[in-house]
Amino acid sequence: ETTIKFAPANLGYARGVDPPPCDAGTDQDSRWRLQYDVYQYFLPENDLTEEMLLKHLQRMVSVPQVKASALKVVTLTANDKTSVSFSSLPGQGVIYNVIVWDPFLNTSAAYIPAHTYACSFEAGEGSCASLAVLYLLLCLSTSSPSFITGLF
Repeated sequence: ETTIKFAPANLGYARGVDPPPCDAGTDQDSRWRLQYDVYQYFLPENDLTEEMLLKHLQRMVSVPQVKASALKVVTLTANDKTSVSFSSLPGQGVIYNVIVWDPFLNTSAAYIPAHTYACSFEAGEGSCASLAVLYLLLCLSTSSPSFITGLF
């Protein structure tokens, strides 16, 4: 299981002006009007390289890129917890991002993306490396049944 937690945003304001108070009230002139869209982007399977991750992270940094590339999985309001949990498959790379939207001003901003492979890059059983070996064996077994019998 993967849990995404993020801090609530504050309202935007012009340069040179004092920022609005964070929790002075819950009316339409406060941060309580903001909405949060959580997006999910699946990385190509079985490629855990940094190059692949960085290439795809670039698609998840700005509002237009996130909306064009990822799947919106949930919308939260200020009344909801800023925490969402997802089922995870070890070895499957996923990038998450949140877009905060102000419906009054019709403005939005992207948070910094987060990613997971739901496995550890440390050596050992259940690590990302051992999953890659298991995947290779499964691929070889489905493409060449005689290969597996030759192993045992």
